[in-house]
Amino acid sequence: MADERFSHAIRAYEAGRYKEAELLSSEILRDEPDNFRALNMLGMCLHERGESDEGAAYVTKALACNSQYLAAYNNLAAIYKETKQFEWALAILSAAIDIFPGSAQLYLLKAAILLELDRSADAIESLNISLQLEPGSPEALTKMGAALSKLGRYPDALIFHKKALGLRPDYALAWLNIGQALNLMKRYSEALAACDKAIALDPNFAEAHVGRGHLLHSLGRYDEALAAYQTALKRESNLAEAWAGLGLTLRHLGKRKDAFDALQRAKTLNPGLKFLPGDVLHAKMQICDWRDFENESSSLIARVENSQPVADPFMFLSLPSTAAQRLRCAKIYAATVVHAIDQHKPVARSSHPRIRLGYISADFREHAVAHLITGVLERHDKSRFETFAISLGRNDNSSMRTRIERAVEHFIDVHSKSDQEVVNIMRDLEIDIAIDLTGYTQDARTNVLATRPAPLQINFLGYAGTMGADFIDYIVADETVIPIADQPHYKEKVVYLPDTYFSAGGAMVFPGDYLSRSNVGLPEKSFVFCSFVNSYKITPDIFSIWMRLLAKIEGSVLWLQAGDAAENLRREARARGILPERLVFAARKNFEDYLAQHRLADLFLDTLYFNAHTTASHALWMGLPVLTCLGSTMAGRGGASILGAIGLPELVAKTAEEYEALAIRFAADPVWRESIRAKLAGNRKTHPLFDTARYTRHLEAAYDIMWRRYSAGERPECFRVRELKQTEFGTN
Repeated sequence: MADERFSHAIRAYEAGRYKEAELLSSEILRDEPDNFRALNMLGMCLHERGESDEGAAYVTKALACNSQYLAAYNNLAAIYKETKQFEWALAILSAAIDIFPGSAQLYLLKAAILLELDRSADAIESLNISLQLEPGSPEALTKMGAALSKLGRYPDALIFHKKALGLRPDYALAWLNIGQALNLMKRYSEALAACDKAIALDPNFAEAHVGRGHLLHSLGRYDEALAAYQTALKRESNLAEAWAGLGLTLRHLGKRKDAFDALQRAKTLNPGLKFLPGDVLHAKMQICDWRDFENESSSLIARVENSQPVADPFMFLSLPSTAAQRLRCAKIYAATVVHAIDQHKPVARSSHPRIRLGYISADFREHAVAHLITGVLERHDKSRFETFAISLGRNDNSSMRTRIERAVEHFIDVHSKSDQEVVNIMRDLEIDIAIDLTGYTQDARTNVLATRPAPLQINFLGYAGTMGADFIDYIVADETVIPIADQPHYKEKVVYLPDTYFSAGGAMVFPGDYLSRSNVGLPEKSFVFCSFVNSYKITPDIFSIWMRLLAKIEGSVLWLQAGDAAENLRREARARGILPERLVFAARKNFEDYLAQHRLADLFLDTLYFNAHTTASHALWMGLPVLTCLGSTMAGRGGASILGAIGLPELVAKTAEEYEALAIRFAADPVWRESIRAKLAGNRKTHPLFDTARYTRHLEAAYDIMWRRYSAGERPECFRVRELKQTEFGTN
């Protein structure tokens, strides 16, 4: 009778009728309390109903009744895996393998858990044993492919996924894994076809829709990616990966409030997703939602110090963190995300008549980095340097893109190429010095650099921090942004330029005086503070200072470019006793109008932890004084470097208190204010900040020293570039 009821329970469980299976198992246990099969079944039913702790207790009791019950070991380990109790799961599997060393399934489950723990090499070892025991297992083969993908061995991964399909052509998971590997290899059309095949085989396979969303996101087809994630959530509403993908896509579409909501939902469902806590806090900072900011930022910093992969290095720049903490964050990210494609080592290039410079960027378009580097590219000494632009980003058909294409001798669009193809192209070109202008910012292709396509590789200009990686030799800086004492907090060797590491001139227009305050909603007679930084750089402490300035300077206003953050900033102003209408929000404008609007403000207020960089140079170019506060990190000291290069050190505060006092003095003392404005107007033409020829010659001197050291077989070391004489600059 018990056997018949148990057979009914199995059929009910397999059909998803868990309540029925639970009742049948309970009936058996009333008659036979030690029936290990019924105990195991009852435990699994409770687990499926969301009562995993109670379920695990029943499966454990089943093992107590029969320590040779293989199914119970599998089930208990699976429960612990699904509830993220990975170490418990591994302990159960270790005990089971001692009893059942010939069980391929146990090794397969162990591998799945090791992959969850990012122990890919250990997972491969377990999978090798599983495949020895059961060579024809499609599950083990595609799991092996997944493990190899995690190690960046995408071609090897494809071999195993295809072996799995040879055994089971309708295996949707294998098709999805192929699509994901091909996506990472930038073989987009093949990847999309594989994802579509997985969905055709199983339209309700939510993870396949997520994979398709990731692929479309990579292609910049954000509306289609959004639809793919939404389809996944219709199939499985609590799929954290789908919510995370949805949030990141909404962010790209400029829907920042919705992006934060989606990312927060993902974090609630699976707080263990790598780098998700940082994505959530960054999204929250983009809309200036500072509820519990101090606790959340402190927690994130503490977790980074504990070597947890919770934040990507770029978002971490905007937190009140130290240079040592930022190095730790970058190291974690590099170790977790970045993989060398192959182990080929480049050889010295001794036959070139000129040093070959390969500038690598995702931002050769209408972008801040393009505005900074274009003048340098145009002014390189072509008799000594052969210039290449390796373009990772999409062509936006802008005038800036065209200008960059003309500035270099070789413009190579590799946007649609795989990482391996980019590496091969750079090796074939025999690039001597690869100059990375992207760092850990959007659309970076760091795996290319990790594979060492060039003998020397430099972190320069586009990312204000260390990359924390062995494959970057130098970082270009100055003694303001990276003091000598801070060198241990940078994985790269520091190259010190004489004036500033920041290239500000050579690509900007100088628009006419055609805007008025009434055109942009500003009061005609008021003192106008402004800060046209990205909203995530605004933190509660600096905003509190700004509100105290408005309280002390009668009738003054604060002019911001905050977008989706406006509502929260108005609320924060009111909470600090300031009428929300004293905040004015600038509309998005074309570049020339954006520059012209600086003439309407009186003082640009810098942020604390991640300074205005390109934005600050724009203000100074237009004659608008910038006030900054010297921070403790490269990103927080850029403003001081820029002001030093324009000859305005008196606008660099050493403390937050001095920053506030200087702002009040500037607003209240018209004589001093006009003297600063006059000094800026004169220095703009005479000081190094906008002298692109001077800057380029100093940068070229740095390249010469790096290359001489390399050619002599010397290891990278920190060094200073001597200040060249005026006669050595050439024309600006």
